[in-house]
Amino acid sequence: YRSVYGYEEAVTSDNYLFTPNGTAEPAWAAVRMEVVEGQLLSEIRQYFYRQANDSDHTYAIYSRLAHGPQDSAGELLCHRIEQEYRVGPLELNHEVVLRTSTSLNTGLVLYSDNNGYQM
Repeated sequence: YRSVYGYEEAVTSDNYLFTPNGTAEPAWAAVRMEVVEGQLLSEIRQYFYRQANDSDHTYAIYSRLAHGPQDSAGELLCHRIEQEYRVGPLELNHEVVLRTSTSLNTGLVLYSDNNGYQM
């Protein structure tokens, strides 16, 4: 994606329509992951770094997997994954696009608002 001519010289970014001009490219050089398990939920924390030797991450994704409540047979009553995204600081005229895939059997259903981040 390229915004307009002179995109490296001034703020020209706009958040209305982005059309990819090729395949997705990773925006990071290194990833660190933490898994925190609890009785009610497990949290997977992924930290993305622009350069392998950066001390501060640029992007973070927190995925929370609920473990309860359960019915009398021990089956989960609520099957859900909650994700939180943290981004920044961004370079001049760069936008964030999240492309995700899963092996979950969701029947191709995703509940979200129009920005893809909230229910």
